[in-house]
Amino acid sequence: MALAVAVVVAAAVAVTVVELRAAHERAVRRSHAEAVSVTTRFLGAWGKQDAAAMAALATPGTAGYVRTEIPKLKSSLLISSATYAYGIVSSTAHPGAPFTAKVVVQGLGTWTYTSRLDLAKVNGHWAVDFTPATIYPTLTATDTIVRTRVAGHRGVLTTAAGTPIRGSSAEIDGNLLGTVGKYDAAQAKAAGPHFEAGDVGGLSGLERAYNSTLAGTPGGTLTIRDAAGATVRTLLSVPKTDGSNVPLSIDLSVQRAAEAAVTAAIPAGQIGSLVAIDVASGKVLAFADHPINGYAYAIRGQFPAGSTFKIITTTAALLDGKTASTVLPCEPTATIDGRVFKNAENESYGPLSLAQAFAKSCNTAYVTLSSQIPRGSITKAAELYGMSAAPLSQQTGPLPITSYGGSVPMPADGADQAAESIGQGKVLVSPLELASVAAAVASGTWHQPYVTATPPAGAKSTVLPPPVASTLQALTGLVVTSGTAAQSGLPPGTHGKTGTAEYGTANPPKTIAWFVGYRGGIAFACQVGGAGVNAGFGADTAAPVVANFLRRL
Repeated sequence: MALAVAVVVAAAVAVTVVELRAAHERAVRRSHAEAVSVTTRFLGAWGKQDAAAMAALATPGTAGYVRTEIPKLKSSLLISSATYAYGIVSSTAHPGAPFTAKVVVQGLGTWTYTSRLDLAKVNGHWAVDFTPATIYPTLTATDTIVRTRVAGHRGVLTTAAGTPIRGSSAEIDGNLLGTVGKYDAAQAKAAGPHFEAGDVGGLSGLERAYNSTLAGTPGGTLTIRDAAGATVRTLLSVPKTDGSNVPLSIDLSVQRAAEAAVTAAIPAGQIGSLVAIDVASGKVLAFADHPINGYAYAIRGQFPAGSTFKIITTTAALLDGKTASTVLPCEPTATIDGRVFKNAENESYGPLSLAQAFAKSCNTAYVTLSSQIPRGSITKAAELYGMSAAPLSQQTGPLPITSYGGSVPMPADGADQAAESIGQGKVLVSPLELASVAAAVASGTWHQPYVTATPPAGAKSTVLPPPVASTLQALTGLVVTSGTAAQSGLPPGTHGKTGTAEYGTANPPKTIAWFVGYRGGIAFACQVGGAGVNAGFGADTAAPVVANFLRRL
């Protein structure tokens, strides 16, 4: 009997030992899970620079240090973001975990280092024992982390020959170069991680667009200094780099001619603009607005193209198999899908070849032509010249500053396409865009306009299919020799297209006058009118501005 009791007692003791061991293991696992949780939450809060959340997880003796030191470091070092990744968490010997910090210091870059997070038990639960050594292993209570910084020398915007261009033209200064000044916090953040509030940088125009090149990269250090102010360790050292000059495409002699022409030939009270582009490359040689240094309609204007858009419609027709000899009716009116279109001053020439219709700018011939080519073909032809069916507000402008190209939406019906064929309806273009169209006619290749001395990376270009360019070259020549611009005073060798675009709800509508074209190696577009002002006809108002410009060259 005694033996049986002993066996039972022994078995009970064994069960108790097993249960105690299991309970201990569960306690160890719970303790480790808590240690991992505290580590994860603390480092996550540190990454957010949330001192309050960090202090709630710290030991009572170090919580106050966390509350004061974390905000101080964030403001003194200009910490914009940080991540802290920990390694293996120990909850037994030397509780805690090593971690790697990646701290983005605004204006200097990323400071990467390793340290250790120590844990201690408080009332049976884990807490972070946060000391100066947690921030950085060698940091002591009497040390300070100090940030120093020095900016590089700023480059300048120059001519292609390297001469500083600022001050040469109020138009170029105000509407192309832009301004330089001190950044506020938001501007510094937008400029990139190397900049901070108080830095001098580009605020607008090309100064802003090319700021990283012009400004270079500021340099500086993060160092640990002792109580006496002596540097005991360098934590981060970033060398400064000086900025580089950015040469531009502007030709000051062409620019002066453009400014003088718009000033002399555009009437007082009218707005207007003129853009000149290098035929072979698409680089912008000059642009001028009237009044000088006004809104920059030359690159930011959004206007109906009027009859200058017949260059695009002719392109669509040639791609559909039509030729310069294709016969079209030029009657006072033409009706397409129930909508009546008419010629200016009810002109009527009877049957005309496509070449004659272009030279005389017969609207009814072109709306009839629009009904003979596939729906959407004008929009597709416009894409060869860098235009898009999307609204201008949804497009990326051709220049690195605010600028516009052209919008030619897909027509909903025949009447829509007829309106687009004469540059009305929903067609909107900038003078910059039409100058690039004229350059494409001259060279046979459309080039995206640019304002630097060399083409920027990713600049687009499109070769016009044969025989588009050669036919348009002949047709634009006829406009000046025997067409609508024959009496505009243009010098020999000029090719172009006049345009008169209607806008607004007045009866009769207000007009914008256009002349676009090329002579030698320079293509151009001139627009007069808009903003509620009536400009008259392109041949009478815009073409003489171009004639004045070309004579000055």
